[in-house]
Amino acid sequence: MTTIDLAAAYPVDDDDLTRLHARLAAAAEDDDLLDVAYRTVDSPVGSLLIAATPVGLVRVAFSNEGHDAVLQNLSDRISSRLLHAPARLDAVAQQLDEYFSGSRHAFDIPLDWQLSKGFRRVVLGHLAVDIGYGTTASYGTLARLSASPKAVRAVGTTCATNPIPVVVPCHRVVRSDARWAATAADRPPNARCWTSKASNDARTQPVSPRGDIIAVTGRGAWLGNRGRLHKGRGARDIVRNSRGKAWITCVLEFRGRHSEQWAPNHYTQLFFLDEAVAFAAGHRPCAECRRGDYNAYRRLWHETHGGAMPYAKDMDNVLHRERAAPDRMPWTALPDGVFVDTDDGPAVVVGGHLAVFDEDAYTYRRPTARPVEGSASVLTPLSTVAVLSARYPVQIDQAAR
Repeated sequence: MTTIDLAAAYPVDDDDLTRLHARLAAAAEDDDLLDVAYRTVDSPVGSLLIAATPVGLVRVAFSNEGHDAVLQNLSDRISSRLLHAPARLDAVAQQLDEYFSGSRHAFDIPLDWQLSKGFRRVVLGHLAVDIGYGTTASYGTLARLSASPKAVRAVGTTCATNPIPVVVPCHRVVRSDARWAATAADRPPNARCWTSKASNDARTQPVSPRGDIIAVTGRGAWLGNRGRLHKGRGARDIVRNSRGKAWITCVLEFRGRHSEQWAPNHYTQLFFLDEAVAFAAGHRPCAECRRGDYNAYRRLWHETHGGAMPYAKDMDNVLHRERAAPDRMPWTALPDGVFVDTDDGPAVVVGGHLAVFDEDAYTYRRPTARPVEGSASVLTPLSTVAVLSARYPVQIDQAAR
């Protein structure tokens, strides 16, 4: 019997295979046989695998996750009718390219959430909508937004297993100690680079009583300084929640000095609604532009803590530890200006009532009665609570009174 080498008799080159594959993909889509389309795109953090169903984008995977393993998982969990069909994902690829280049600040892509169920779906939904470009949020903030304030660890797990990273921005989540939260992108060496691309064009960076830099329009009565938090020459790119232990509160104007926001090699300007918010976030008065307030704060610190008169670095070291370790105190022991955690969110103590902080409006809303029994979860660092108890004249916005 004569055998024929079909490969030699009918040679097929790469272009032929590409055309055949394109015809197969088109036919599968025309006949409604394609459940999952995928392709890869180049990015500043390496090759990204993107996959979509007819509903929307269902998966974004970094190269360190193993693209073959991701495709197998999609086949197992969604459908084996999975095919490399780049054209189906052209719009997603274009928006990702615009995002990484800095010309796009938000995605306009339909999403398929079927890989995220229950609580995880709720958390990722808030992450996609409520944490804007160039801002960060803590695990605790996401837990509260998801109506489960105690589910902080579950929020961390959700961020670490987010099936649609970058588009659903888990890279904007930081831990309570200001370190970046774990995501699938943390392992590549240049993961921080794409975080810095997710910048914000907002002119101000308001801070919440929990110390989070939040995505709302607001300014306030005080300027905050935690060092340079943005990256790039004049770029508006928030890449960290703090730099160093010295978190200070400054006046908005001082001796005619002017510093442009986002200036290269300069600290990032933060803003506080009032001094009570600044204290709750873990800041102290600046020793230069607020010398009188700083001296009063330092003197009362010495009176309430004992020992030698503290230097700024001594207080900063203590506040740095206390920022990550909220505590409980009896309601009756709390002075005005202290922030506590309530079911309605952070609230400041003012006389016989609490004023709940409205993060979205960046102001205070309805007052509630202050309990007289039991204890409260205190957000303000305990050393500052002691200073307030010693009658430091804290400034509280009029809306809280």
